[in-house]
Amino acid sequence: HGRTTQVDSQIELQYYYCCAIGFYAAELIAIFSESKRSDFREYLIHHSVTLYLLIFSWLGFEQVPGAYTILLHDLSDIFLCVSKITHYAKVKSSITNVTFTLFVLGFVFFRLYCLPHQTTMFLTLLPTIQYASVNFWVMIAFLQVLQCLHFFWGYLILKMIIRLTAGGAGDVRSDDESDEKK
Repeated sequence: HGRTTQVDSQIELQYYYCCAIGFYAAELIAIFSESKRSDFREYLIHHSVTLYLLIFSWLGFEQVPGAYTILLHDLSDIFLCVSKITHYAKVKSSITNVTFTLFVLGFVFFRLYCLPHQTTMFLTLLPTIQYASVNFWVMIAFLQVLQCLHFFWGYLILKMIIRLTAGGAGDVRSDDESDEKK
């Protein structure tokens, strides 16, 4: 038929949600088996809050704003993962630099620009369309926590860029020299 119905779109959205909930639940478990970095607590809070945000938006029938939040995270995370892979696989440094640059640009645009605008839109537009329930305010609070964490990581990314341009290397989140060499 080639036409996507509203039911098909809803099923696809539910599938996207299930994948995201599974991913963040797995990340929440896996974080305890990874080497702990200085931002362990923030990472734990980020994944917990994101998981709760997904669950509350699912239960409160707010899947569209939730899906938008997932998408904003996924778009910059793709380049972060590729950058890490190229770095740890010791691929040509120019490729790693390009993927890291794409990650930084994506992070700044999607998480530091789009996400605050999304939250502002929810605060101003959604209550005029429908009643703002307790669930709505919980989701806004979770989005604010995520935004604070994104600014924190933005600061760490800026420190890393300064360190790299000054000829340094390694992850600014590393607690000791042995962690940087992994």
